[in-house]
Amino acid sequence: MTPSQWTIFENTHAPIVDRETYNNVQRIRANNKRRRPNGYGYVHPLSGLLFCKDCEGKLYIHRIYNGKDKPTAVCGNYARGSDEIIRNNKIICQSGHRIEAANIIELIRDTLKGVTNFAKSDKEAFTKMVKEVLASQQTDEVKKQKKRLVACKKRHADLDKLLNKIYEDFALGNLPEKRYESLLNTYGQEQGNLETEMFELQSTVERYESGSSKANNFIKLVERYTDFTELTQTMLHELIEKIVVHERDRKGAIDSPQTVEIHLNYIGEFMPPVMEQKALTPEEQAEQEAVEKRRERFRRAYEQRKESGAQQKYYERVKYKKRAERKATKETLFAETYTLGTDVLAQVASK
Repeated sequence: MTPSQWTIFENTHAPIVDRETYNNVQRIRANNKRRRPNGYGYVHPLSGLLFCKDCEGKLYIHRIYNGKDKPTAVCGNYARGSDEIIRNNKIICQSGHRIEAANIIELIRDTLKGVTNFAKSDKEAFTKMVKEVLASQQTDEVKKQKKRLVACKKRHADLDKLLNKIYEDFALGNLPEKRYESLLNTYGQEQGNLETEMFELQSTVERYESGSSKANNFIKLVERYTDFTELTQTMLHELIEKIVVHERDRKGAIDSPQTVEIHLNYIGEFMPPVMEQKALTPEEQAEQEAVEKRRERFRRAYEQRKESGAQQKYYERVKYKKRAERKATKETLFAETYTLGTDVLAQVASK
């Protein structure tokens, strides 16, 4: 039985838990599918929340990076152009979108502090801004859903005509039985897939919550954390839908600027006035330009060493020493006196 044949009766009895709590639990369970039973294998609080801007795949957090206890997120589809992965028709991302998890947590903390402080200081302005942002987002989303629904209905009707035509040709002896069965299966399967998608789209459009309702849900959620002092994993998953990570402005430069989008539950991206980026002072602008010039100078020197072969010679000379150093550093992480990933959130919040 396909979803289009289901009959659903909602709100027939009092729920054991409210819808928001149920959705949050399901999201947390879905995001933390990986289970690591030993002390080495804690699950990072950001697990399941990070996504790549370019390929839309997940970023996975490497808990040990370069032999250090420094959780770092890297795009799971980054494969440096592996031929085997290309042959398997898998998505490939051209860069790792690498970013330290601690930097993301710090950004989250600042963002949520800005949101909750805004809500606390001027609830009326906060409510108005949330509703305006959500209304504009929902208008675009509803248009996309309705446009796709119209396209699905048109294709479904066209398939009806095609199925009638091939049946008529088969009945009149103008179409071989083997060819008829092949077309029947192909068109029938496509039509079944369309029916499932049409049912889901129709349900989404019909049950689409108004901007006021979603805004009220978000405001109610924020009010629960107005005076928070530290982040918790539950709080992260209740307030955040997803985090989208862009590639660094200058790929390969550790200190390069990097855009991170924080999408909040119910409303998506939201930037309170207190967090709007301020213009750089002349001194800050000059310092930034100096950093860019120095970075460009280092980049040119690296390219020259690489072209001449000096960089490869240096790598061959030091690679075993570097590997040994990383191995020795990593081994200290498994000492009995050390617990990997202890208080990940608390460490960042205390900075």
